[in-house]
Amino acid sequence: MLDKLSKSLLNELNKPKNAADLVYNFSEDLSALAKTLQTDDETVRAAVRYLHELNYLKYETTSSQHITGFYLDHKGLHWREFRRQEIIKYLEEKWVDCVALLLSVVALICSLA
Repeated sequence: MLDKLSKSLLNELNKPKNAADLVYNFSEDLSALAKTLQTDDETVRAAVRYLHELNYLKYETTSSQHITGFYLDHKGLHWREFRRQEIIKYLEEKWVDCVALLLSVVALICSLA
């Protein structure tokens, strides 16, 4: 599940036309993103870690495995499509519950009338 900051960060990272080619470093770019998103650097850093755990972002590393930056993965580039698929899958699994809820509301309305 994505929170408001994560969605805003993904939107910001997807703004450039060449978003798939960009690598953001943790020094200058993180501060610029924090300023754009009107939050602090550490909050954006936490959002980057969270999006990395969900496979929306990948880390760029040196040969000594030192993390230098991050970039959008395929899932991050097309996050709205993946989110839509998650919602559809959830509704497919829970359609019986939704119908039962609808019938309960209809029965309640009928009993009040």
